[in-house]
Amino acid sequence: MKYTPENKIVIKCKGHATLPIDQLLEFQGSLKRLTQKNREKLIGSICERGFIAPIFVWDDSGDYRLLDGHQRLKTLLWMRENGWDIPMIPVDIIEAENEQDAKKKLLAITSQYGEFDLDGFIEFTSDIEIDDTIRLTSEEWCTSDTDKTSGERGGHYNDEEAPEIDPRKGMHRIESCVFLQKREVAIELFAGRGALTFWYRRLFNNVITNDMQDFDDIKHDHTMKAERFILENITSETKFDLIDFDDEGCPAKEIQLFFEKIKNRKDPFVLAITDGNGLNLKSRGKINFKKTYMIRADETVQASGEDYECFEEIFREFIGAVTNGWNYDELSLFRKDNGNVIYATYYLYR
Repeated sequence: MKYTPENKIVIKCKGHATLPIDQLLEFQGSLKRLTQKNREKLIGSICERGFIAPIFVWDDSGDYRLLDGHQRLKTLLWMRENGWDIPMIPVDIIEAENEQDAKKKLLAITSQYGEFDLDGFIEFTSDIEIDDTIRLTSEEWCTSDTDKTSGERGGHYNDEEAPEIDPRKGMHRIESCVFLQKREVAIELFAGRGALTFWYRRLFNNVITNDMQDFDDIKHDHTMKAERFILENITSETKFDLIDFDDEGCPAKEIQLFFEKIKNRKDPFVLAITDGNGLNLKSRGKINFKKTYMIRADETVQASGEDYECFEEIFREFIGAVTNGWNYDELSLFRKDNGNVIYATYYLYR
């Protein structure tokens, strides 16, 4: 759905008071950041569900400083700049003795102590659909320490120090390049903070990077959705030797589009994939296997425990369907330690 200023903002909660957004002052500085992707999701949530919870503020002698709701404030300011009419916002007042006390309370509010229990989550969400405007991170699940994933793909990156990367993932990505007769161009569609870019630049003459997220400390060649990049930059004549779909979500739809765009290609290449759809299968999320993985009936169903256990088989069926007309060798396929993510590499040829 395309959101425009005609999508009215409806207030669906009450607070101790209401204030205009110009009286709400940011207080956390650069403690957290809001990406363009998450801002769009938040706009979607506000337009579809309304403004559903008051903002917490500290009354600092008449200056109303935010303790919770910074991302909503940033989003509302952006929406106003782009034509939305922003109503008075419900607020609740949190008492604090001074700025240091207010900062401690801000951190207490934003800290996450509780974790989702899988069975409880399944029972609670059995009659609703979890869409992408609701953000659930791996850290919110009650799991073992090995079931944690970084909130930002690749962690910190610079050109001098090799960034951290799953050792097996990196090893198999590098190993797959041995099958190439030449290593001229690699394309990264979900480059993130550049953990793989660092290694690809040691192997290829040219690495083309794309990520729809805009980072302050690393610049990509393209900043757009992978789907748009494929539509605008990939044809059967495009020169590349490796293409990497390193998405901690599920890149299956982008991969389908990619193979449609290269249906007349003759040259071999390596296909590298990260598919994080296991978390959706694990939490019994809703999925249309036909539209996502080109298998089963064209209907949205609730994933089962068996689907999660058979994640590798589902993924392999998808590769067999999407590579129609290509020969391919599976070079590697394994699940991350948390069981929610698949790493795979393939060599494709005619």
